[in-house]
Amino acid sequence: GAIAMEEQRRRAKELLNELSRATRCSDNREERTSEKHEGTKCQPWSRMDFQQRLSSFSTACWFNKPAPISAIECARYGWRNEGVDRLRCDSCKERLTMIISPGLNKEARDRLVGPNKTQL
Repeated sequence: GAIAMEEQRRRAKELLNELSRATRCSDNREERTSEKHEGTKCQPWSRMDFQQRLSSFSTACWFNKPAPISAIECARYGWRNEGVDRLRCDSCKERLTMIISPGLNKEARDRLVGPNKTQL
């Protein structure tokens, strides 16, 4: 409960700091990246975009997910929460469903997380 929330807050702060450092890159890098992704909405270096993606997650729709597929990690890779256990990529618009039953033991959860993480 409280320990997990503190860990998520700590990870969120780390990611925001990392994103903040990334936004300080030169205009040249940003122009090159923009050209590559012209027409896409997702801007991984944008702190504001990250925060908007992260705000799409709620405990009602994305609850008790293991750290590798937490709301923070999903938002970091450009995904938004679109409903219960469902994600949508901002860039390619692909949709994923990631159901991890809370009744599974740690070993079973870890086996499921691997393939789910690689989809991000």
